Amino acid sequence: MKPIKALSALFNNGIKAKAQRQSRVNAASGKPDPVAAEEFEHLGAEMGLLDHIKDLRKHLVRSLGVLLGLTIVCIIFMEPLVRFLRQPFENYQRAKGKSIELMSIGLFEVIMMNFKICFLVALILSVPFIIRELWLFVSPALYQKEKNLAVPVLLASMVLFYSGISFGFFAIVPSFLSNTMDWAAPYANVQLTVDSYFSSLSTMVMLFGIIFEVPVVLSLLGLVGILKADMLAKNRRVVILASFIVGAVASPPDVFSQVIVALPLYFMIELSIIALRIIEKRKAAELAKPNE
Repeated sequence: MKPIKALSALFNNGIKAKAQRQSRVNAASGKPDPVAAEEFEHLGAEMGLLDHIKDLRKHLVRSLGVLLGLTIVCIIFMEPLVRFLRQPFENYQRAKGKSIELMSIGLFEVIMMNFKICFLVALILSVPFIIRELWLFVSPALYQKEKNLAVPVLLASMVLFYSGISFGFFAIVPSFLSNTMDWAAPYANVQLTVDSYFSSLSTMVMLFGIIFEVPVVLSLLGLVGILKADMLAKNRRVVILASFIVGAVASPPDVFSQVIVALPLYFMIELSIIALRIIEKRKAAELAKPNE
């Protein structure tokens, strides 16, 4: 138990020290600090490491509860949900005058895939709730300035994630499906199975959800001083090469798939350069204020 007590004491001492520093900074700047005492008591509370773990477990249980509840809702509305997700395939098949039926080569393939779809959709829908619970766990140990910075970052992260999901489903999946099916048509009578279609759909949609998070991650690196806009701007060739390498690794083994992954990733990095320049200008303006 000695290592646990030592780690717990280190954790509590660090939080106390941060609360004391923040209180001194507020006092020195002459700013009113009506909640300083309350924050100090809260941040400096003697909690053991196991208490912190229990607190984290509480938030994780809530997150899992939301995920389970949304999964049940998705299962209840499974039929319209699956019908909606089949639209890119059905639209392509109708345009080609072909059957809109997917094949199944396993006895339980359709059942298992439907439940996987419900879980994945529930996971996507539960992202805001999961982030909220993690925020409730972490936020008491943050300065007010850090909280003010974290809130827009979290909001931007969620907006970009859902933008990537939507872009992947409504733009990339139909294009990917059309090009790959047309490419294979002269050589074989391609008939998609339930597993192959929905697995490809899930991969592409989640991949673009992650790709759209790149500006948030790079902006955070810029905020802590690890990354500069000029570092990316001066190494655009390396960035382009890295984008196509990621596209080759993360996408199916054909040139078109690699390109449709690499180009949005590169665009996100270019967007990150703009965000980093804005961050650096604001940092410079803040440093210049005391000298005015």
